[in-house]
Amino acid sequence: MQLSKRLKAIFDMVGKTNVFADVGTDHAYLPIKLYNEKKVKKVIVSDINKGPLELAKNNARENFVFDDFSFRLGSGLVPYEVGEVDVYVIAGMGGHLISDIIMNSVDKARSCDYMILQPMSNQKILREILNRNDFTIISEVVVREDNKYYQILKVKSGKQKKLSLYELELGFNIKNTGEYLDFLNNQKSKYMKIINNRKLSNKDFDSREFMDLVTNIEILLGKNNGK
Repeated sequence: MQLSKRLKAIFDMVGKTNVFADVGTDHAYLPIKLYNEKKVKKVIVSDINKGPLELAKNNARENFVFDDFSFRLGSGLVPYEVGEVDVYVIAGMGGHLISDIIMNSVDKARSCDYMILQPMSNQKILREILNRNDFTIISEVVVREDNKYYQILKVKSGKQKKLSLYELELGFNIKNTGEYLDFLNNQKSKYMKIINNRKLSNKDFDSREFMDLVTNIEILLGKNNGK
């Protein structure tokens, strides 16, 4: 089974484990691949809606793993028990929703070995909530697919230093790849556009926060260009 670049990046972040859960599954491609590659021993997939869960069941049947999977209908981590799962993946949702899922079942989130989170938006808000509630970002990676950048976080329970604005916005313990540098250049252009547009519409606009981000990006890009 061929995974998209985004799902392949998540696949690569999952180490060998016993119980794996795909929360909010769309099609179960990721857990099917993980199971067939023998990276996970037991798979649970869940979704709040019947449609995606039925699609996951059909794909599991087609790939001859249906009898080895557990399928659960329910919201977020509600269908799971504390300590039942070693690795959760919560991907393809907004950062607000992922945060709500974790904080509404924080005892379950803390009981796993780690979670892999892939927010489609509001990445800064997700990092803020994780940081404020004693979750540690183990590592991050950025991948580009279909002209869009995806930020993927590997997270576990545990207190971490207070993250800076730069780290909240652009990542912490992040894998320094060419795609990440492209992402930084893209973000730099975005911040400069915000600064210029807001200065035109509001001469009193305080641009220091965005300029600090631009400066930090330029420093990192300069270090990499000097390698």
